[in-house]
Amino acid sequence: MFRFFRQIRQRLLTEKPPAGRAGKFSKYLLYAVGEILLVVIGILIALQVNNWNESRRKDYLFRDSMEQILLGLKSDVNELVSISKGLTNQIKLIDIVLIQPDTFSLIQRPFALHYIMWDYHGVKLNTETEYFIQNLTYNPENKQQKTLAKGLTDYVIRIKGFESDIDIDFNDILYQHGLPRALITPYNGQELVVTDSTFYTKDHMKTATELIHSIEIKNTLKTIKTKSQYDLATIVGLIQNSESLIAGIKALYPEIGAMYN
Repeated sequence: MFRFFRQIRQRLLTEKPPAGRAGKFSKYLLYAVGEILLVVIGILIALQVNNWNESRRKDYLFRDSMEQILLGLKSDVNELVSISKGLTNQIKLIDIVLIQPDTFSLIQRPFALHYIMWDYHGVKLNTETEYFIQNLTYNPENKQQKTLAKGLTDYVIRIKGFESDIDIDFNDILYQHGLPRALITPYNGQELVVTDSTFYTKDHMKTATELIHSIEIKNTLKTIKTKSQYDLATIVGLIQNSESLIAGIKALYPEIGAMYN
C-alpha cells in the first residue's frame, strides 16, 4: 500500500505541471494530500498493531490467571464439600436427638448434645481465588472471557457474603445446665465416639437425659436444624457454582483442564 502511494507521489513530482501558478498549486496540493494520507494510514496501522498486541497481552494474562483460579476453585470445592458434610451430619444427629433420643446410651448422651454444635458457629468462608479474580485482566471484546470473568466476580461476592445463619450457641446452653464440653471430634454421621468414658459423671448423664427429653431443648434444636438446612442449601449452591466455573475454564482452555483434571 505504501509503495502504491509512493509511486503516485513520485509521478506527481516528475510530471510537468500545467502552465501557470494554478498548475503548480494543484501539483503541490496533491502532493501534500498524498503525504497526509500516508501519515494517517501509518497512524491507523500503528494503532491497529498496538490494539492487536494489547489484545494478545490481555489474552495471555487472562489465560495465566485461569490456571491459578482453577486451582483455587478446586480448593474451594474441597472446603465447601467438607462443610456440607458437617452440616448434613449435624442435621442427622439433631434428628436422632429429636426423634429417638433413647437410642443413645447414658454415657453417650452428654457427648451427643455437645456434638451438635461442631464449631460451625458464626463461620465465614474465604476463597483462594479472590486475589486473582480481583486483579483479573480480560479482553472485553472476547465474549467467553467476559462471561467467565463476570461469573467469577459474582462467585466471590457470594462467598464473601456468606455467614453461618446459626446464631445460637448450643454449647453455652449446655454449660448453663452444668454440662462441660469434653475433647471431641465432629460427629461423622455414622458413629458417635465417646472419647473419654470417665469425663462425665452420673449427674452429668442424668442432666443430659433430662435435656434430650425437654421441650425447651427440642424446640431449640428444631431452630438450629432449620438454620443448618438453610446454610446447607447455600453451601450446595456454592459448590455447584464453583464446579460450573471450573467446567467453563476447562472448556475455554482444554490444555489447563488436561493439566489439572
